Amino acid sequence: MSLIGTLIGYILFAIGVHQHWVWLLFAARILDGFTGGNISIAFSAISDVSTPETKTKNFGLIGMAFGLGFIIGPYIGGKLSDPNLVSWFNFETPFWFAAILCLVNIILVLRFFFETLKTPSTKRIDLLQGFRNIGAAVNKPHLRKIFLVVFLVTFGFSIFTQFLQVFLIQKFSFSQSDIGDYFAFIGICIAITQGFITRLISKRLKPDMAVSIFMFTLAIALVLILFPGQSMYLYLLSPLIAVSQGVMSPNLQTIVSNSGGPQEQGEILGMNQSVQSLAQGIPPIVAGIVVSINMYLPISLAAAFTLMAWFAFYIYRQSKNTSN
Repeated sequence: MSLIGTLIGYILFAIGVHQHWVWLLFAARILDGFTGGNISIAFSAISDVSTPETKTKNFGLIGMAFGLGFIIGPYIGGKLSDPNLVSWFNFETPFWFAAILCLVNIILVLRFFFETLKTPSTKRIDLLQGFRNIGAAVNKPHLRKIFLVVFLVTFGFSIFTQFLQVFLIQKFSFSQSDIGDYFAFIGICIAITQGFITRLISKRLKPDMAVSIFMFTLAIALVLILFPGQSMYLYLLSPLIAVSQGVMSPNLQTIVSNSGGPQEQGEILGMNQSVQSLAQGIPPIVAGIVVSINMYLPISLAAAFTLMAWFAFYIYRQSKNTSN
């Protein structure tokens, strides 16, 4: 159902771009948001088939897959929207291409994906479950602090990713093709990090320590990105951002997953996805206002919220150590 909603969303996006119907773009995004449970299902399935020792590594492999998509997607999207390459390419072409890929994905899931939960859940589908998940995340004392960390760091990094394009255009005069190339470079860094570096670090650092170190370096890296005067220096800073995010994210996911038992993985990770979705939905409203004041403000906010997440995680670790 989630992938079908995504497929319909891509088609509506393409039609909305072609017809210049802004309302249809919003409708497509709302539909995709309401049906967007595939990420939490993927994480839950990985958690079901992982041992405590392999969980961080396997979450890292999912991150590597996302990283590869981050390489190929923006790069192809930038090229597919460039009429200088092919005369009939335009801004709607990437959405039609994404719809085709989504259809292939649906076929592969139906053919190869099997239930990983040993005791199948009998819970009914609830369209308001995402809101209930957020309420549960707030009301459960043993989860409240870690989900606050998830919200803050997701909020900060979402501001960065969603408004980085505006920053690149205003400061460095990047074209759509240039932006695609840059995001492809970041994707390569993320894929290498979560495919190899995360695996090495997980053998040497516990998830708590890894999150503490690399969440802090991510905050520092976001501050440093404000200073480069030339795009070349931006490329030199990007690996630090990719490594920090690439190591921090799967380890934080592991901590969240370990907060629940084997039969609670779907619920816990669903709550986590709802919190992340909320954190990803607010930045366009906030940063859309502040970017009109100064192009540096969204990146500054991203760094500030990431640093707040680091402080919140420090408090979480202290309370956890005290309770133990």
